[in-house]
Amino acid sequence: MLKFFEPTIYSADEHSNILSLYDYELIATRDFNLMMGFKIKGISYSALSVDEEFEKQNDRLSFLNALTEDFETNIICKKEKVVLNSDISDIENIYAKNIIEKWENNFQASQINYYLFVSTKNKTLSGFFEKQKDTAISESKKSKNDKFDLQIKSKKLKELKNKILGALEPYGIELLKTQEIINFYLEYMNAKKTFYPLDEYFDDSFVSSDIEFKKDHFIHYRNDEKKIYSRFISVKSYKTDLIDSGLIPEILKENIDLYVMFHLQALDREKAVKKVHDSTLMAVNEEITLKLKSLEDDIKQEKENIFYFCFSILIQSESKEELDRNCSVIVNYLENKKNLSVAKESLNLKPLYFSFFPANGNLNARIRQQSGSIISVLINFENNILGFTKNSFGNKPVTILKHLNGSPFLFNFHESSKINEPGHTLVIGGTGYGKTTLMSFLMMNLMKYDIDVFAMDKLNGMHNFTNFIGGEYHNVEDMKFNPFSLNGDRENQIFLKTFFEEMGGIAKEEYDEKASISKVIERLYAGGGDNIRFKDFFDSLEPIEGLKIRYENYLESLFDNNEDALNFSKKLSVINMDSILKDSELSSLSAFYIFHKLKKIHKDTARGFFIWIDELKDFLNHQRMASLILENILEARKIGGVVTMGVQNIDFFEHIPMKGSFLENMSNFIIFPTTQSEVLNRLEEKLKLTTTELRFLSNTPKKDRKILLKTKANGSQILDVNLERLGSYLKVFNSDSINVNYMKEIIKEYPQSWRDLYLKEEF
Repeated sequence: MLKFFEPTIYSADEHSNILSLYDYELIATRDFNLMMGFKIKGISYSALSVDEEFEKQNDRLSFLNALTEDFETNIICKKEKVVLNSDISDIENIYAKNIIEKWENNFQASQINYYLFVSTKNKTLSGFFEKQKDTAISESKKSKNDKFDLQIKSKKLKELKNKILGALEPYGIELLKTQEIINFYLEYMNAKKTFYPLDEYFDDSFVSSDIEFKKDHFIHYRNDEKKIYSRFISVKSYKTDLIDSGLIPEILKENIDLYVMFHLQALDREKAVKKVHDSTLMAVNEEITLKLKSLEDDIKQEKENIFYFCFSILIQSESKEELDRNCSVIVNYLENKKNLSVAKESLNLKPLYFSFFPANGNLNARIRQQSGSIISVLINFENNILGFTKNSFGNKPVTILKHLNGSPFLFNFHESSKINEPGHTLVIGGTGYGKTTLMSFLMMNLMKYDIDVFAMDKLNGMHNFTNFIGGEYHNVEDMKFNPFSLNGDRENQIFLKTFFEEMGGIAKEEYDEKASISKVIERLYAGGGDNIRFKDFFDSLEPIEGLKIRYENYLESLFDNNEDALNFSKKLSVINMDSILKDSELSSLSAFYIFHKLKKIHKDTARGFFIWIDELKDFLNHQRMASLILENILEARKIGGVVTMGVQNIDFFEHIPMKGSFLENMSNFIIFPTTQSEVLNRLEEKLKLTTTELRFLSNTPKKDRKILLKTKANGSQILDVNLERLGSYLKVFNSDSINVNYMKEIIKEYPQSWRDLYLKEEF
């Protein structure tokens, strides 16, 4: 008695259908078909308007309408874990270096890539019998026919290539070389990255894994003695009213290695028209009839088509237990949240696995018929932006953060990687949301660059961070400014005239007073300009009635010193502005002076600089000086500076000069979530936030530690800013009064070892 024996363990190469490289763009299959491949970066939709999203869907429909019944298409989204490491060997600040190493080394993230493979086809489900018939054809005749057939197929594919590249150009599509296509399928076969050297034939020696198919999963036995457990979850039926563009992005947010896989074959248009027409005759109500008639018209006009369509998810794990857990997460989402009918593949497991190889679509028994418009909604190539690897400060990103789907984001303030790019940033968030913590962390990362970092702090928010990494932190008791520490060049003298006019409240029409101030400044610098202080200026003023009295209150004050706190002896300098901010005039004068000196020093040295201003609003209460301060902030970018400012909301911009141009000159907005409707309405109005962005801000709890980064250059990103990965180093960025007081105490008691003690303390 004969029995049919089917092996349980396979070499994937036996059924891959890959034969050789046809040319540098196409690969040939064993059944004499050809395939080309593309890689698609994808785009972020978070900053797109409804009209822009609709335009993008039309692009995808154009791509789908270019596919004819001559081709079969696989669209595959691959998500895999990656480990990132950074070169931090050149960071001089040892304390910052240790923290950055803790954050960036072995940084675990996920990488998401889209692939598009298009094959010619000449098989049906009866392909086995056709193959048997082909063996009866003489080899010489078959060889000639196949060669001619491949030439025709090559021409068709290359014509289609241009249509695909044109339609999907907005998504960052690029044609894969044949070697890259082979590498993709080798990884699919081996369950690990495998690199194939460019050669004419596909050498099966690179297929290094065996596959064992179980009842509802399969196992890759790799040559490194590792096992990879895999399972297919497939959608069996679709309720079109439940299909939306957020389905795939939500799946990709799960911390799971997987392939999201789609198979498409277009119906012949005449057959598609007939099928829709027949369905119209059987429609049970007028609404369905109208929809079907509209669909029929669109197919006739080549605006739409019907496809044989399959949607499956291949989940891979390093253990059977992990595979079961991960599959439960995906099934629960599809069934309970999206109300889709799904199946864990069993009998169809092996055919489905091999069906995603080139020109093997005839093996796919899970295909259903679906319209192109529904497919274009489901497959939207959404992905997150990576960012760029360098900026105007240096050849490194500021830091690495994560998108919600786990993919990495290289954070930078500047708009691009070019030299002298703008990067001014507004940080918007309520009290207690973590503005100071986040900015301290980002400023610590700026120790990577040869720049000066300066901050105007409140409530000791940056006290611990600044002291821990060896920066200068100035409290009001040791605060000293000396405007005459500026050298006496023409630009500085012009500034000092304006500065002292503002200090004395000199009006435009007070010409004698203005002339006196000008003469005094010129005379003081003419005498050599050494060791000048405010008292010298006061004593030298001409006896114009009421002039000196305007300056008496500034004697022996913040501005009457021989020394100046802004000496930048260290890369990081922070000033606690609490006492100064109680006096609106004093705070405005301080800001005006600080901005000028920072600008002038760095203009003369061509050295980059970064400024953080906590609660910008507090520096703009003095109406006459608000314009001068804002002008100085905006001009900083011209000399390589980046100014970042914190605000609780943007309401106060309605009452300041330059409100429109100021917001327009921001390169980035870092926005923390809020439930306050008034704040959200103002953000929507002034920053043109989209529905997606507003939904995130209003629905995200404070404890989630997530932000919206809205950029002028790259749309918007939703980022995870949870710093728990830092472990004990997280205490460095804690500004609670208990932590601040403890650090002050141990610095006095243990001047050599206080940092270790601080990290070990449990608060």
